[in-house]
Amino acid sequence: VSLMTLFYSVAGGAWQSVPMTLGTQPSTPTQFSATIPGQPAASIVQFYIQAADALGAASTYPAAGANSRALYVVQDGQAARAPLHNFRIIMTTADAMFLHTGTNTLSNELLGCTVVDNEQDVYYDAGVRLEGSFVGRNIARVGFHVQFHPDKLFRGVHDTVGVDRSQHVLTGGVGEIIVKHLAGHAGRIPNMYDDLARFIAPLPSYTSMSSLRLAGFGDLYLDSQFQHGSDGPMYEPEVLRWELSTVDGNPESTKIVGDNTAGTGFQTYDLQDYGDDAESYRWSFPLANDRTADDLSAAMATCKVFSLAGASFPAQAPQVLDVNEWCRVLAFQSLIGPADAYYTGGTYHNYRIYRRPADARSE
Repeated sequence: VSLMTLFYSVAGGAWQSVPMTLGTQPSTPTQFSATIPGQPAASIVQFYIQAADALGAASTYPAAGANSRALYVVQDGQAARAPLHNFRIIMTTADAMFLHTGTNTLSNELLGCTVVDNEQDVYYDAGVRLEGSFVGRNIARVGFHVQFHPDKLFRGVHDTVGVDRSQHVLTGGVGEIIVKHLAGHAGRIPNMYDDLARFIAPLPSYTSMSSLRLAGFGDLYLDSQFQHGSDGPMYEPEVLRWELSTVDGNPESTKIVGDNTAGTGFQTYDLQDYGDDAESYRWSFPLANDRTADDLSAAMATCKVFSLAGASFPAQAPQVLDVNEWCRVLAFQSLIGPADAYYTGGTYHNYRIYRRPADARSE
């Protein structure tokens, strides 16, 4: 390396550069450094480094250079004091506004960001999108989905983290994580590890208390709850939804997101026999893991057994279902009363069906 330069931009302004100099201390003979000048409070600063060798070959870090998102924010006074964790997502103002533009909110495209955990652990150039259903993204209590680089996992373990800011219609409530602790103490109800944090959002209006879903319902969660857990198929039954109203009334124009008053439709699908064609189950009982295997057999078997009547149901159910686990979960739901979930709610969604590899029974 013969030349190294630090580039930075303040608040989306023009790029400026500072030459980096080689260290003179014996302990850092190959370390280059430079200083970005101090900036006003709450300024968002983007930066990247470019290096060149004696032959003129150049590379940047992060690799996308100006199109990457290595960011920091100058002291803005938003962090909470210990013992509460802070989970901060930093985006350029333009990216944050784009993310929350109504017609963009249902997009699952990851936009660049930097994540700072507890004001000290930094994850540059991560990806973020909004999280939630078609009525849950263009609202004040929206959640966030964050994806991390494989070489810089969150807390060394997680490739994704969900920021859950809502407890049904309440923003910033902690009741859900308490309910999950109750489930864990009840025993034998599969549970997950979450964390409470003060979520510092890219736009201050979305800053609130939050629950960080660390393992979510992914492979790490399954492997921690069941023997070879991630080898078993898991399904996320969902209501089919569609939007008909558009920004200007033209059916070919961009749809209005989260409009429940005009032109929004949905169809629910209960647990019942929909025939022998897997395509009849694909969209209402979609795979939530190992999608390349395209195995819908466990969802189909579960649906079929719930259509049995008379003596056939108690005879066949134990062959397909872990009846005891189903009863425990439904009893727990009756105790806590979730409002928008299967069995205690009015719609057939917000639950998972999982077939254990050990005995091929679903719960």
